[in-house]
Amino acid sequence: FAADAAELMRAAEKLSVFPPAETRAGLAQMRVLASAFNDPGVVAETGKRLGADALLFGDLQMTEVRRTIKRETSVRQTGVRHETVPETGKDGKVHQVDYAYPVMEEIWRDRIQRSLQVHVEARLVRASDAVVLWQASTDWTGDSLAEEEQSGQRRGDWSSDEEFRVLQMHRAAKQLLAPLLPRVFTRVRRLAVCPDEGPYAEWIKTGNEAVLAGSWEQGGEAYLKAVSLDSARPEAYANLGVLREHQGDFSQALCDYESVSRKIPEPWTGYAREVKKIVESR
Repeated sequence: FAADAAELMRAAEKLSVFPPAETRAGLAQMRVLASAFNDPGVVAETGKRLGADALLFGDLQMTEVRRTIKRETSVRQTGVRHETVPETGKDGKVHQVDYAYPVMEEIWRDRIQRSLQVHVEARLVRASDAVVLWQASTDWTGDSLAEEEQSGQRRGDWSSDEEFRVLQMHRAAKQLLAPLLPRVFTRVRRLAVCPDEGPYAEWIKTGNEAVLAGSWEQGGEAYLKAVSLDSARPEAYANLGVLREHQGDFSQALCDYESVSRKIPEPWTGYAREVKKIVESR
């Protein structure tokens, strides 16, 4: 979000997002290596060629997948073996005596654990002058557990090592970028308006004017006054959702958006979907 919401709305009309495949193709054509982004000239030229205002890039390192296998064994009874043995009794006669012996079997279960360490560094750089807008790094330890019994039954994660590596790379990147995405990347929100006349509509209008001027706190006070006048109408809750998202209260913003979307499907259903992804990523 920007303090000047009206200016942001105008800028958003010119905003373009390139698909990853198209971006990769452009970089391949330019023959740009990741290490070259330390050069401000390369950053500026890449931003110009891609038509981007800022570039997010970084470096990822990881260890080899480490695998440990621990076999656990136990003994179980699988049946009973009967045996008849001739024995001489006290009376001096031979008798057939039945004996029962438990049949025991050793069974095993393998516990297979995999782990690897991932280190990710990332920077958000303004394309025009290579100024670093944000940078961070994180370390991630990924692990998985699989089990196989003697019977052949399997449980847990039996993905290939390559699939395991890719999953842990994504999780490491997600951990690094999750705090950044809600704060740095711009999400444009429309403020609800009330076409009617009266005190409720006046407070909505007052709140919208305050927000568009960058006075979010003042706008919130106006929306709350509108709610106190008519809590059944959706416009005030819609704009409170925008305000709460701006303040970083994504859980409450999601509740507001979902409630409003039942009466005004668009664009609030889309807003709820976007904020839900942020909530689930935490």
